[in-house]
Amino acid sequence: MLILERRFEEIIAAGLYWAQHPIPRPNPPQPPPLPFTTLAYRVFTNPAYGTLRLCPVPQTMPKDSASVLKPNPSCASFLDSYATKRILSVTDLTNPTYLISWKRGFSTHIRFAHWSGSIFKISVISSNAEIREAEGFPSGGDVLAGLDQTFEVEWVTGKEEGLAFRGNFWGMGEHGNPPAGKGKESAEVWFAKG
Repeated sequence: MLILERRFEEIIAAGLYWAQHPIPRPNPPQPPPLPFTTLAYRVFTNPAYGTLRLCPVPQTMPKDSASVLKPNPSCASFLDSYATKRILSVTDLTNPTYLISWKRGFSTHIRFAHWSGSIFKISVISSNAEIREAEGFPSGGDVLAGLDQTFEVEWVTGKEEGLAFRGNFWGMGEHGNPPAGKGKESAEVWFAKG
């Protein structure tokens, strides 16, 4: 229990620090190795954590790619949900952004925001909007948490495509040093293209 309490204290302290000392996005940011729309049609899997399908937020996609983006029906309904609209209402929509439904532990969503090149900054978000709706409460009054906690994922392309999650995203903390470098070898957790 003490380790868990320490972990939460570390997360809160890091969140406060980075909220006061944000690292500016490179200007101009480099494009990813493949078009942004490519991620909309990829599925990534990990044997322990399951499947990721990234839903692109259409208004954040570059103008030249928005015309080739064919919305996935499940993404359309997900992006139209109240909880997702609330998340988008407090999201910087100037960066290409994707959302994932991620109902595990305390989380409900993962937000991917393009940083530069193959790097995306991600936030694990928790919304209680669906619970409030199911319990008969009107829209509004829900709580969003985790919007400002950012971690990193690298979209690795080439011979072996996948998503390399890193930055102590999975809470390795005292349990070991996270891998260093780039690509699959740097992943704390690797989601391979399915």
